[in-house]
Amino acid sequence: MPRGSRTGFGALLLGVYDSEGKLHFKGRAGTGFDEKTLSDLTARLKKLETGKPPFIDPPAGAEAKRAIWVKPELVGEVRYSERTRDDLLRQPVFLGLREDKPPGQVVLEVPEPANETYKKNSPAPVAAGDAGINIFLTHPDRVLYPEQGLTKKNLLQYYRLVEKFMIPHVAGRPLTLVRCPDGRHEECFFQKHANETVPKSLERIPIEENDKIENYMAVDSLAGVGALVQMGVLEIHTWNSRKEKLEYPDRFVMDIDPDPAVSWEKVIETAFLLRERLNELGFASFLKTTGGKGLHVVVPLAARQDWEEVNYFTKALAEDIVRSAPGSFTSKMTKSRRMGKIFVDYMRNIRGATAVEAYSTRAKPGAPVSSPIEWVELKSGIRSDSFTIKNMPDRMKNLKRDPWEGFFNARQSITKKTRKKLGVD
Repeated sequence: MPRGSRTGFGALLLGVYDSEGKLHFKGRAGTGFDEKTLSDLTARLKKLETGKPPFIDPPAGAEAKRAIWVKPELVGEVRYSERTRDDLLRQPVFLGLREDKPPGQVVLEVPEPANETYKKNSPAPVAAGDAGINIFLTHPDRVLYPEQGLTKKNLLQYYRLVEKFMIPHVAGRPLTLVRCPDGRHEECFFQKHANETVPKSLERIPIEENDKIENYMAVDSLAGVGALVQMGVLEIHTWNSRKEKLEYPDRFVMDIDPDPAVSWEKVIETAFLLRERLNELGFASFLKTTGGKGLHVVVPLAARQDWEEVNYFTKALAEDIVRSAPGSFTSKMTKSRRMGKIFVDYMRNIRGATAVEAYSTRAKPGAPVSSPIEWVELKSGIRSDSFTIKNMPDRMKNLKRDPWEGFFNARQSITKKTRKKLGVD
């Protein structure tokens, strides 16, 4: 049934046949209709009304109560972004009726291999990489950040710019992605598991999760990042471990997350307070903007301690900071505890948790980037969203060295001595 000002119907319930001729429910298409299409389809559908659903697995609940069932005699063509874990179509858009195709031939089509799709839809390769790599993008001029007019091609060009700095940090880490296929201003969604629509150029990492094995995605090259761009990925979040030693983190991340009422000056003070405490504990630490509202302090590790030990230590570190000024800080996620305070978030160091990766873009206004910075830069007026796709070229051009120089040489571990200094067993 239609809602709001729409006449006719609100959405079409979609189905496809299996090899045994049984019709399966595959989701709902609520967009792609103009007034004429709505009028014509409504008239045709009324003639096909029946008292029971044609699906062997019809939707339930409120959706079923609102549905008007019809005989499955009309064939429609839809475009969709991907299939969900429940095998439903995500973001289906109605393109029109197929008068040339009988209903019984409607099956779920297997997506064409990614490379072939690129070649057919991109008029020319988008050159990327120093090794002469060519990455094909479909719809390279699709606008992802409307305020700045930034396209898929611009996004790939940005990642080419930061490739040599970014790839060593992202390589081999399980990914959680924020996908915005039609741009950051349209519907976005998280994806962490690989499915059949994910390009083969993305590596699969089998990981035990909830008593079963799930395939996560990973990248280790610009070609892999290019595949993410093709998928409309605007945020790349990663685990703190890599596939070689999945159960042993090689870094931990402390997220300085301020309540809106907290001044930026207080955020800066907190970052330096955390750095000083880490120095006392014997850890070198590195700083980056998040592209959001806070900062990340990142500590590289030698991947000797497991998740439980790293999480236990980082929780103790956060609580230590809170004890130093309980009126200013909290380590509790509850919103009521965070009002007027800075949340010292240690929970990104739990198995399966993620943090936005260095140099990743964000699906936020202004096209911000999570950028590594030197500690001295924090005093120069840099804010969490200071760096964007547009101004990063100038930053990279003016950099005299890697802001995280020495990161991979810092072979640090959580030792008995370290724990004793922090006052934990």
